[in-house]
Amino acid sequence: AIIPTMTIKPLTRLQAVGSRWTQKPEIEDYAGDKTAIPTNEVATEPVETTANRMAVGHDIDRAYFDFNETEFLEGFFRARTVDCAIKSDAKAAAFLNASAATGTSVASEPDLLHAAARARLVIKRQVRVEPSAYLVHPNSLFGLFDITQLDNPAYLDLLGVKPERFIATDLVPENEVVAYAKESVTWFE
Repeated sequence: AIIPTMTIKPLTRLQAVGSRWTQKPEIEDYAGDKTAIPTNEVATEPVETTANRMAVGHDIDRAYFDFNETEFLEGFFRARTVDCAIKSDAKAAAFLNASAATGTSVASEPDLLHAAARARLVIKRQVRVEPSAYLVHPNSLFGLFDITQLDNPAYLDLLGVKPERFIATDLVPENEVVAYAKESVTWFE
């Protein structure tokens, strides 16, 4: 599940409106004792998108309701809910992948773990938080079988690569990692 790894906000109209920093606030040293306090220009830019809509309609035989066929009805509504979650996650993955194409790109690494460690360091340096997730192509995950204990030094744990944060999706190209921090990505729903 990709969406829970993002900041979720309620979609209250057809347009999702947010903002992103173009110039962040920066703190500086202060001499104290009523001297002028440091300041800097801060600025944001609006980010706006039209919501993607999904819908479905079904003609269910009235007999299922009349004869209290709860097993069928519960299964039907559960299947619809699961389908919606799968398709919403696919849209989220596509959004993250497209956003990554305009974000910071890093040099090639020898394997998936090293690429994830490099991505973690970039995010930690840029926004000072841990990545929430690493999107990887399912075939790339199989490359982990080729990594032996000798290839995976113990200090890799110090770099914060946590396998439970890997999310497989075929919307990410093979041999690429899309890493992001929950605080940096908002999903309106």
